Amino acid sequence: MPLPWLLGAMFTATAAALAGLPVTMPGALRNAMLAVLGVLIGSGYTPETFERFGEWSLTLTGIAFYVVIAGGSCFLILRRLGGYDPATAFFSAMPGGLSEMVFIGRANDGDDRTIALIHSTRLLLTVTIIAAWFRASAPDGAALVAVGAGASEVTSRDLALFLASALAGAAAGRALRLPASFLLGPMIVTAAVHLLGWSAARPPVEITAVAQIVIGAAIGCRFAGAHAHELLRAGAAGVAVTSLLMAFTLLATFALGAGTGLPGEVILLAFAPAGIAEMILIALALRLDVAFIAVHHLWRLVLILAAVPLAFRLIRAAAPSHHRDR
Repeated sequence: MPLPWLLGAMFTATAAALAGLPVTMPGALRNAMLAVLGVLIGSGYTPETFERFGEWSLTLTGIAFYVVIAGGSCFLILRRLGGYDPATAFFSAMPGGLSEMVFIGRANDGDDRTIALIHSTRLLLTVTIIAAWFRASAPDGAALVAVGAGASEVTSRDLALFLASALAGAAAGRALRLPASFLLGPMIVTAAVHLLGWSAARPPVEITAVAQIVIGAAIGCRFAGAHAHELLRAGAAGVAVTSLLMAFTLLATFALGAGTGLPGEVILLAFAPAGIAEMILIALALRLDVAFIAVHHLWRLVLILAAVPLAFRLIRAAAPSHHRDR
């Protein structure tokens, strides 16, 4: 399989959840593995990375249009064809982080269970489709297996720096209330360590394999406890949302690829409606431009967290009172 640690754990946990087994993912464990992934991403930054930021203005602007147009289209589909209430439809439609959309949706009287199931379906389908596509089209099928360095390439000093970067970055990220703080904080600190020349190593593949298992299983565990009628309705809605978002992703890939000359696979992963962790793992396995993809996913997350709650309040305020809760 492509990305066997990630997809194998994801499918197994999903199957266990659908079979009624009491699977769960401790938040602390998932956060720890996100910090590992943050260290892995940060270890790939070089001075040349920052010199290219100015070249990304067109694609970063494209992300803003993508959020508005694709998210708005999904909202209309869920609202008018799915029959969901405004809050549930709106926060299920936004291509943002699952945990953040569930939390904000609940705070705005949305059905957090439905929001979680629709986003979980979107993540599962998107990761599976994109990983399978790259595996089928890659010249070397093994390119989607290993992520990280060999254990013999990493010294005890490197491991100590990785651990310190993960702990300091996670603490700083939480203190500064960064989006995706357990991933972004360690990524920034590790990037600084590499830019300062203190280390040039990457985390061992054995550690990143464990991170993939945990991140994959976390997606599958989201389906635990769901009833059959919930799964059928939310699953159908998730398929519709994923199909629409992927269509807009492909449109952006072709349009921006032609306009910027950037490789299509890089733009595809940058715009893909999945989590940053999963898309970065694919990018790392394929040795694509991780910095470009990470920056675009983080930009999308920042835009959604900053603008989506305000946009929903404006939509609800503008709606006639007898339509607001239908």
